[in-house]
Amino acid sequence: DQPPTVSTSAGRFLLDSMRTVAARQQSIAEQHNRIAGMETRREGILAVMRRVCGIVGRPFDPAAIVELGRAADDRLRAAETAREQRRTLDAEIGRHEEDLAGVRRSREQAEADLAALRTEAGFGAGAGTGAAAVADDAGAGGDAGAGGNAAADQRLDRAWERSRRRREVQAEVDGWRQKFLVAAGAADAEALLEECLAASVATLDDESARIDEEAARLRASRDALRDERQAVQAQVDALGGDRSARAWADCRMHEAAVLDRLGDYLPLRLATLALARAARRYRDEHQAPVLSRASDLFARITGGGYADIRLAEKDIYAVRGGAAGRSVFQRQMSEGTNDQMYLALRLAALEHGHEQTVDGRAVEPLPLILDDGLVHFDDDRTRAMLEVLADVAARMQVIVFTHHRGVVEIARAIHAGRPDAVFIHGVGG
Repeated sequence: DQPPTVSTSAGRFLLDSMRTVAARQQSIAEQHNRIAGMETRREGILAVMRRVCGIVGRPFDPAAIVELGRAADDRLRAAETAREQRRTLDAEIGRHEEDLAGVRRSREQAEADLAALRTEAGFGAGAGTGAAAVADDAGAGGDAGAGGNAAADQRLDRAWERSRRRREVQAEVDGWRQKFLVAAGAADAEALLEECLAASVATLDDESARIDEEAARLRASRDALRDERQAVQAQVDALGGDRSARAWADCRMHEAAVLDRLGDYLPLRLATLALARAARRYRDEHQAPVLSRASDLFARITGGGYADIRLAEKDIYAVRGGAAGRSVFQRQMSEGTNDQMYLALRLAALEHGHEQTVDGRAVEPLPLILDDGLVHFDDDRTRAMLEVLADVAARMQVIVFTHHRGVVEIARAIHAGRPDAVFIHGVGG
């Protein structure tokens, strides 16, 4: 809606202002949406806390929300402990029931075996004279009826107990014999006997001494392990069972919270990586000419002190000239070098912008105005900067304001050699 006579610079300024206003309005709308979302979440949290207060039987008080959370957490842990104890008891009852069932099966099998033994021995209920004869042999006396069966049962029980005890003793003897053979490194008892007969007294004494040393070492290791076990047990006792259970419950709650938020984090992280990659691609495609020109200008301004300007992920750095070639980040540079790099980038951007066209027509160059922009330069870099500005003035208007007489004197020297490129105005100019 501007008149046709408006200048390009004024039109560009109006467009930039409109873009800034639109961006701020969008930012304000986003902030309003975030605030609305926070209010919605807050109402949801308060609703949950009201339900929690109703469950634990306490009045709802937002100021005491921490105490309510602690009370709910204590009840939750108590419920989890009771549930775990109940599970343990149920499992123990199940094991006892399985053991009882096994005992019943063993009893039934034993009764079946006993009945078979009685049948084979002729001690059945109708055995008659045979049962009486066995009872007489046992010295029990009496008839061949119930008394004879009782005596036969006692005899069988004593025989079974002697047999069981003999099997246990034999198994124990075999176990110790096998352990002895393994410790002696012999395959069987005959080989061990032959080895013992072939050994001398001195060899046996040396072996006995070695065994004593090994036993002493093992005893010392056992004592050290016992002390270490006692120290670990003391640490466990110092921590306390309730404290460790509480810490475990907290860890599980934090783990659940992390897993719950992982679904929101992963898409945002992937979007961040995609945007960063797109930004790098755009920077590599569109900023290469600007950085190349800025590097040339920066090297000229610094007298070869820096050879190249490069971009890092979140910073700008320059490479020193010469054989060293060490990289220096912008935050590590002096204030003057920072200004010089900024001016080199600014000049390169202006030149690149002037090279663009709009609707097939060249863009009208804007003037460059510096107000004491060389205040932090030394004489050599001031001269180099003024030489660069004199070259740039061939393509755009450059105006430098200064109240430093040293800058004016250097400009006079350049004017003497290039009167058509440098003009000096002011007192004494």
